Amino acid sequence: MKIDNNLMAELLCIADTEWVLGHWYTRSLMNSRNLQDATALGAMSQDTWGHTRAIFRYLEEENNLPDFQIEFGRKAVDVHNMDMLDNPPQSYGDYILTTYLAELAVWRLMATFKDGNHADIASMMTAFGKECYFHRLNSDGWFTLFTEEEKNEAINALPARLGAAIAWFGTDKASSECPLLESGVRSQSVSDARAMFIKEATTKLAKVLDITEQKVEALVDSINPSERNNRRRRVEGSEMSAALWEYVVPTNEGAILARRPLSISVQDEIDLWDKPETIAFDYD
Repeated sequence: MKIDNNLMAELLCIADTEWVLGHWYTRSLMNSRNLQDATALGAMSQDTWGHTRAIFRYLEEENNLPDFQIEFGRKAVDVHNMDMLDNPPQSYGDYILTTYLAELAVWRLMATFKDGNHADIASMMTAFGKECYFHRLNSDGWFTLFTEEEKNEAINALPARLGAAIAWFGTDKASSECPLLESGVRSQSVSDARAMFIKEATTKLAKVLDITEQKVEALVDSINPSERNNRRRRVEGSEMSAALWEYVVPTNEGAILARRPLSISVQDEIDLWDKPETIAFDYD
């Protein structure tokens, strides 16, 4: 069954956000504080990329698109990732805060589909949600280990990060006019998802940062959610930085060769045996 444009756009908002989030995890892997953190970040990156590619492959199959078209056939301006992740973390506190907010926001958008009438999407989001839950448990652990300095780093980052995450959900009007909600593919409105996100994030951050819930609410920058009322849930025409895009989809020769389909690469004629270094090599 062909996936309509509205559903495809919303699924890409989830998949692309997890795609970039997975690269955040991988990028920070070598800066892990201990082996347990490295193991957790490695697993989380694999989970998020697994979700991403499962959605990509599903959309390609259902819409008869070429293999890997969504991953490698788009430009940065076509990607639907949450714009909060465009800007790299400025501190450890900012990093943990931002990844927590991204995980929670993506889960809340996923959850709008898990009880809907589209069986494939509902089952996919339910399965993804179980893994997302453990990601948030890791965030809980990192929050509890914050030093006072790291708490202050997170508090300083909170206005922009939380404001951008909330704006990502869009306006109440856009939510009420959602065709996916009307058709039953979505079982919960996006505005309800946003309300649940705000409630959960406010309660959690007040506790782990030792500030009042009122202060969390007051820290949120004034960001116009109507700017995200489009299929990419981003400010119109915006895109991630060139440096981040190159990290997500490397364009160097080695990367391009590595992602060539096996059906093509197996036909390559590589003559290793005439090279001097292989002739002189002692295989015994």
